Amino acid sequence: MEDDQAQPSLEEGFAPDLCLLGSCDPCIFFASSAGCHRDACPFCHIHKQTWEIGPQRPGKQIRMRLKKTMLNLLQSRESSPDRAHNELQRLARKSVFARHLLTGYLEAQADPEGQGAPAADEVHGQPAASTLEDGSELESFLKGQPLSL
Repeated sequence: MEDDQAQPSLEEGFAPDLCLLGSCDPCIFFASSAGCHRDACPFCHIHKQTWEIGPQRPGKQIRMRLKKTMLNLLQSRESSPDRAHNELQRLARKSVFARHLLTGYLEAQADPEGQGAPAADEVHGQPAASTLEDGSELESFLKGQPLSL
């Protein structure tokens, strides 16, 4: 009887029958640095990712729709966390792009001061205007002179 108590239960995110059959459904939040904070999460917390690689990148309209839907679901997580978690899990299961997008969003939320995407007016962390201020340096570079750093 002690062996039965030592194994995680379905409420703790482990379904041994599903994992053995290969139909395990890993929790998308557990695999991210944000972690899963849902009590009694029905998704697997043992295996991080067992998904297959998808065929190709979806079209632009589908990507934009997925981004909008996922951002709305992430924003609604505070009001209805179970519903948002289930929907995000469903989207990540269907699309490799959605899974990678969600992972990126979760990593960005977990590390707001980390390396984010540069602003539109920046090049390598420098304001874009300063990269072309010295016209003589650009001209000498175009003539074959090395740039001074």
